[in-house]
Amino acid sequence: MLNSSTAHPITTKYLHDIVHPRCMVNVELYHYDPSVTSILTPSRGELIRYAIDQYANGSMLVILEPGVQLPVNWDSAVYYTLQRPGVGMGCFAYRLHLDDKYIHQKSVLWALSCWLGSWIVNVQTNWSGVPIAGQPHFIYSHYLKCINGYPRSCRAFHAIDLALKSHQYLGDVIRTRSKTAAAGVPTDYALRHGVYYTVLYTVLLGIARYLGATEVQLKWALEKFPSLSNVKIMRK
Repeated sequence: MLNSSTAHPITTKYLHDIVHPRCMVNVELYHYDPSVTSILTPSRGELIRYAIDQYANGSMLVILEPGVQLPVNWDSAVYYTLQRPGVGMGCFAYRLHLDDKYIHQKSVLWALSCWLGSWIVNVQTNWSGVPIAGQPHFIYSHYLKCINGYPRSCRAFHAIDLALKSHQYLGDVIRTRSKTAAAGVPTDYALRHGVYYTVLYTVLLGIARYLGATEVQLKWALEKFPSLSNVKIMRK
């Protein structure tokens, strides 16, 4: 063993690097306010029960696009979000899964409601292409009931219809992943004006492309005129 007092500094540093290699893992710590969150995180079934109990007007509905992958720790993320008053789980429902053991140990009525909820959602989403996994999707069927079923418009505008009707019945709506809806139409415009104006917007974009407009020109036009109300048709 070398004496640290007599060893050469370069030799000491070399030995230190061998014995104690640098760690390449980055660790991020997040501190939560104890007054807002509790220490014990509930089970997934209790999350669903809490969301159903708190589902009311003014709740926040999160609409996840098909193909969006939730993070591994989504349970904790949803739990801490639920600490805010008036926030519901919304479209997280079709990503949830309740074990049969939990369903049947509640009550016969609970099990029947869950089974009916699963059946209704499966029937309503079979043709629409909405991603579903597991069962019973009880919350999902709950808000479908609130908006009188899944919208029957064109599949490309399902998310828009759903957001508009959900906003009408439930309050604020958040739409994730993309800033544009179908055919490059801005999402905020689609959510404000609805399906028919979005179709008109899409038709105008199609005509512009047919007449030879480039992607750069269309992008400039969309940024300069974010809504059709700002576009003035000049008559000759």
